[in-house]
Amino acid sequence: MSEHKYTDDVLDSDALARLLLALTPVELETDRKNAVLAKVLGKIHADVKKISRLDFLTIHADEGVWTALTPLVEMKLLYIDKSTQSRS
Repeated sequence: MSEHKYTDDVLDSDALARLLLALTPVELETDRKNAVLAKVLGKIHADVKKISRLDFLTIHADEGVWTALTPLVEMKLLYIDKSTQSRS
């Protein structure tokens, strides 16, 4: 039976780096560049809409009570959700 280890790598990292560095950048056509930019910005906008629906609360390190769990680990209770009775 073969002792060969399976790998997805076709090129070693040095050869891959040399090939990538040898590439000459190509400027995209304006329509293609705008399409790529619109797609990226659309995904960012969708993520921002998801995040903006969340309620964020900023608590500074010197606010509230820290509880020592071990001599090197402390914890601060940041939020209690009464509807689900969860604490975080």
